[in-house]
Amino acid sequence: MPTIRRSFSPQDSTCMCPKCRAEKPVKRRARRSRRNQRKKHEIGGYPSRPRAGTASQSMSFEHVPRIRLERANRRNLYWARRLGWDRAFNAIVRLLGFRRQTPALSVFSQAVARWQRANGLVVDGILGPKTWRAMRRVLRGRSTHQGPADAPTPPRLSEIALGKLTLKSNRDFTRTIGLYQFTPEDLLVTARMLEGENSGRETPETAAIVWSMLNLYAFLQHHRSSYPTFASFLYKYSSPLHPGRPLRNRSWRNLKTSSRRMAIRGLRGQLPNPVGNATDFANPYIYFKRRYGRAPNYQEWRNYIARHTKRYMEWIGEVDGIKQFGRNTFYINKRVRNVPTGVVKIRW
Repeated sequence: MPTIRRSFSPQDSTCMCPKCRAEKPVKRRARRSRRNQRKKHEIGGYPSRPRAGTASQSMSFEHVPRIRLERANRRNLYWARRLGWDRAFNAIVRLLGFRRQTPALSVFSQAVARWQRANGLVVDGILGPKTWRAMRRVLRGRSTHQGPADAPTPPRLSEIALGKLTLKSNRDFTRTIGLYQFTPEDLLVTARMLEGENSGRETPETAAIVWSMLNLYAFLQHHRSSYPTFASFLYKYSSPLHPGRPLRNRSWRNLKTSSRRMAIRGLRGQLPNPVGNATDFANPYIYFKRRYGRAPNYQEWRNYIARHTKRYMEWIGEVDGIKQFGRNTFYINKRVRNVPTGVVKIRW
């Protein structure tokens, strides 16, 4: 058996004999490192220290509450859209103490946790319904002194005046609609549909969606007893509003401002009609990707439309100001392709 050398002191980290290993003290730095690693695992990571002047002294990054940071980040992304507090994000970060910087998501979650602890709430770093309710009360109290802190309160549905849908008969289409008065339910469902179909963007594509649905309801669906209202027709037609979808039960206040605004303008007849008598829309670009596992080029997209369009429909063709490739494509029912445009109107 080889002789173990004893020329090393017990404090020498290179000596590996049993005696030196047993007598060697644990370095304070290593002990601190293990403790920091344990804390880092518990709270999910440390935030970076802010630059001078970027946050108030009350927002010191000392004494960070222990939270499940990754879960808080995911839930905050979810509740931002669900509760609508993403529209008041600037006011929220000012309330949390940030002045000249937009915090990262992890820093934001930890700041929410500190605010929750200071206000006697459950400390989890998630800006959910209860925390948002308490925070809104504070924001509304500060709004008279610090400017608008929250998103503008949308008007009540019952207070919004809407137009009336009309359809004049002609020699190519004899069915008429006297006056169909849009209801608050029609407005709510229209806003939900626009948010689901085109994210509620204020673009010509959204206006085309509104008019294609108005045309389809006026020309072909209004006379059916199964669709007594425009809302009942949209519930059946629009896939984002089918049972089980989250948009089906979203309240008026939790919809995007752009979705509400486009719906109001659409049911008042204040949106221009870029698609004439189009009565349908779909996205063959997505259908091609699902079928072949890749995105089509323009010519493949055109060929797919020609092969798979229903027999009683036809594509309206390219329209100036509306991009259909890769997005919603608009069709017209052959029964109304010869009807002059403008017979479907909204009186306001």
